[in-house]
Amino acid sequence: MVRVICPHCDHEFTMNTSTASCPYCEEVVIAPDDDDEYEENGGGGGCFIATAAYGSPQAVEINLFRKWRDESLMKTNSGKTLINMYYTISPSIAFVISKSNYLRAITRTALQPFIIHFKKKQKY
Repeated sequence: MVRVICPHCDHEFTMNTSTASCPYCEEVVIAPDDDDEYEENGGGGGCFIATAAYGSPQAVEINLFRKWRDESLMKTNSGKTLINMYYTISPSIAFVISKSNYLRAITRTALQPFIIHFKKKQKY
């Protein structure tokens, strides 16, 4: 069992399966991966905005952002500071994005140059 915060309505509840309907808003919620990062950062991998844009924490594009965070940003103090700032402000931004198909599409478009860059480097 894991405690999660619904990305759709921000209510906290307990899940005992990998997916469940939020008891408050009845939207489907996917349980975070069971790893140290979740506990440390307060979210399922911490890629809140990309998850809101792509609709699933398992999307291939989100893995590119995780690799960038883990293999580049986490190696510097300024990168760690940026990550902490992101974890502070991004959940509320992701919540707004997740409620609008229009904002989801715009966010995916805005993230596309990063994804192209990550794929070109083939490091990510």
